[in-house]
Amino acid sequence: MHKVKKIRMNNTLLIIANVTNIHTHRFIREFRLRGWSVRVLSPQPPNRINRREFGDAIIRLPANAIYRCLVKLPQLRYSEFHNINSGVKWYEPYSITTLFNYAYLILSIRRIVKRINPRGIFSIYLTMNGFLAALSGHERIVCSAAGADVSIHEKRSISYWINHPAILRIAMKKAGMVLGFDRDTFEPLFKKKGCGTDNIKWMPHWGVETNRFTPRSDFKNPNCTFICSRPYRMQFDFESILLALKRIYQEGNDIQFIIASGAQSEKNLKPLVQSLHKTGCVGMGFIRILGHIDYEKLPALQRQCDVYIDPINIRKSPETKGWGVSGSLLEAMSCGLIPVISRRPGFDWILPNEAISFVYNDFENGLYHALKKAMQSRNDLALRMSMRNAVIQKANWKKNLGTINDFLTGKPAGDR
Repeated sequence: MHKVKKIRMNNTLLIIANVTNIHTHRFIREFRLRGWSVRVLSPQPPNRINRREFGDAIIRLPANAIYRCLVKLPQLRYSEFHNINSGVKWYEPYSITTLFNYAYLILSIRRIVKRINPRGIFSIYLTMNGFLAALSGHERIVCSAAGADVSIHEKRSISYWINHPAILRIAMKKAGMVLGFDRDTFEPLFKKKGCGTDNIKWMPHWGVETNRFTPRSDFKNPNCTFICSRPYRMQFDFESILLALKRIYQEGNDIQFIIASGAQSEKNLKPLVQSLHKTGCVGMGFIRILGHIDYEKLPALQRQCDVYIDPINIRKSPETKGWGVSGSLLEAMSCGLIPVISRRPGFDWILPNEAISFVYNDFENGLYHALKKAMQSRNDLALRMSMRNAVIQKANWKKNLGTINDFLTGKPAGDR
């Protein structure tokens, strides 16, 4: 049992983050274990599951009248699992109410924070949540940066204005500590946006709960199961993955490809079906598309699999260059899966030497060979345990949360 020393004095922690996101849930639970009384300020509206689990911890924002009217239209209702489905269309009530909430919070954040009087503020993402934290005027703020914060976008895009460099600079300047992943990748991107990096605490990742994401005892499988469990994004290159696996399947190999990335959403299912048609994979028996999976059930699913496929292709979508290492990759490795990844910045730190042969140079020429090599190596127990051990050693959830906790409690830097 993990024993945590209780915090004295004012122990209220304000988390500014999307309350529908599973990583927000992880932070809420962990900080509670460490003695904090947690309040959550979410620009995104909570769903029934959030309200049932976190209840009074969620700060309720005024319900906008326009939103209340729009939500009555069945064709505009948002999914209960919109966080799993990777966002929604701009005209849906979920997005409309989020825009209203951001505007309200920009005007009201100081009053809200003064009323709560937290000992510290923790925000997931610098823009826009870190920007809201900066406007609060609070003296003890920790912000966690992500790939979306530092990615470079065209000035004509909506993403550019949402992640505008000026917003990022304000958030960076006011934060006492910024969590940055993979210094070699992130630091040049921060500097390109005109941000100082003196207050960044470089750590590889938030980390994985390795006691939950564990491997099965016997890796020997007659067939090979591939999985992509990263939340679906339009920028991911599923077509190249499907073509490579189709080729392996048609060679007579007994394989299965599990797509567990929120493809059940109508918004995401349509482009995925188009990819199936384009690659000639419609009706092929090796493809299995899953519906919503509770995060608590994800470890059991990962244990059934042998190879994790990372879908990022920076040649196809250059903005993904700063996206770094995903939690789903670390969770898969913690379960002993072999990772197949295209060569790009930001992942070298986590891979053991044994994994280098599964890193390929481009989707067009290297993916097929890397997948086939991983399939042939799937019953190598030592190889697969090296993947798990790398996560245990380099992506320690408890240790990283201890660093954040120490700053929020005012522990001197030399004692951390």
